[in-house]
Amino acid sequence: MSGEFLVAASLANFALVAYDKFLAEEGGGERRVSERHLHLAAALGGWPGGVLAMLLLSHKTSKRVFLARYAAAAALHMLLLYEFDVESVHFGKLL
Repeated sequence: MSGEFLVAASLANFALVAYDKFLAEEGGGERRVSERHLHLAAALGGWPGGVLAMLLLSHKTSKRVFLARYAAAAALHMLLLYEFDVESVHFGKLL
């Protein structure tokens, strides 16, 4: 995975969490973003953006089971990066 992919995944996940927050507040019967999709987005590398959105928007921060699964998805992503020794992911190369 390239650093550009991880930045894009992070931005996309930020948008996904923000959209879910919007739907939660709107309450107009619109289907919400499933927690499974949020966990998948985290596992694919978007977890930093998701965490930032959750903190800035105060969304899903009190749901302990969700947060534990989200942390596990982020840990899985980091483990896979470590396992495959992807050097292009180092954030120093993005700057």
